Amino acid sequence: MSPDQKFHPQFDDPEAEIIISSKEGTLFRVHSAILKSASDLLRLFLSRPSIAAATEASTHFESFAPAKHLPSALSAGGWRERQKAREAAAAADKGGGWGDSRPKRSEPATSFMEDAAPRNEGKLDDTSADVITVPFFDKPLERVLLIISAKPIPPWQSFAELEAAMEVMDYLDTPGPISYIRYWCLTPVFLSEPIRLYGLGARYGWEDVMQHASKLTPIPQSVPNPAFS
Repeated sequence: MSPDQKFHPQFDDPEAEIIISSKEGTLFRVHSAILKSASDLLRLFLSRPSIAAATEASTHFESFAPAKHLPSALSAGGWRERQKAREAAAAADKGGGWGDSRPKRSEPATSFMEDAAPRNEGKLDDTSADVITVPFFDKPLERVLLIISAKPIPPWQSFAELEAAMEVMDYLDTPGPISYIRYWCLTPVFLSEPIRLYGLGARYGWEDVMQHASKLTPIPQSVPNPAFS
């Protein structure tokens, strides 16, 4: 890591023991308890007994690359498959671990864990800390971390912004924040795009969202065929 990397101003708590680095190199300090409670993937990753063991386990991250475009994975039913796997894992292991039952994705991710240092006036110093790098830009990662940290989030501006945040949620496997989207997506900013809204509902099996979107989808009027006039 570069010593010039800086911490996000809302995620610079020196007592937070985990650092997440965005694709752009921005660092986010987050308490491990928050990450473990919100993300099934990070709970598995951070439960390793040491950084060395966690580094060996980095293949877990490599198996869960985010979808490049959210609607492209509609037919895969990925969320519903992971829900079933989560329920099966919970039944087999009350600790909530994933083991090898977790569905895998085909694209490799560029995530890893390494030794790094916490802050020194917003930059890194020589003290070691756990750093997890994820393949996402600052804005969607910031929004998701704000949500799981119970901090205020800015108003949603577009469907593209929602999809970018959901890629982060889906990658980290955060069932709580994803459940919030089920209600947020019914706000006016998203209702203006009913086809994309329907696709979102189909991806996650949200029947109410699909039904609402279908009512908003314009039905083309049939054009009379001159041959039968």
